[in-house]
Amino acid sequence: MHDEPPKRRLGRLRLCLLQNQHDRDVHPDGELRRPFVRRQHKLQQNGRAAAQLAFTTQPVGSTGGIPFATQPVVAVQDADGNTVTSSAAPITLSITTPAGAALTCTANPQNAVSGVATFTGCRVDKKGTHYTLTAGSGSLRAVSSEFNIKP
Repeated sequence: MHDEPPKRRLGRLRLCLLQNQHDRDVHPDGELRRPFVRRQHKLQQNGRAAAQLAFTTQPVGSTGGIPFATQPVVAVQDADGNTVTSSAAPITLSITTPAGAALTCTANPQNAVSGVATFTGCRVDKKGTHYTLTAGSGSLRAVSSEFNIKP
């Protein structure tokens, strides 16, 4: 009699961990059935397509020309809100509240690393209220929460 392959449960996906080996299917009564090959199956951890961008860390207001105390972080996500860890998409930030102000960052666009783009040195040059940032990559967009820039 042969043992069942070990099974593990990942969310709703049930994986059967199989080893690369030839084995024979032996019925509990000891009768030899047909030969089969066990194959190792690989789970593609996040093979879902990018469906949205999301600010995982919101920008926090500052003084005009001074970098934000909390810099924005944007994730590439699938339709269920999971980070698409295979993404290296370039993500661009832009200021979405017109007031003649300019947004500058150390690097903009910023390429995602494992589906996450971490921006540094971002600042807005002019005081104002109700500023928001828009993150964009291809057809995907996300808008940050509002923040203010002091004089």
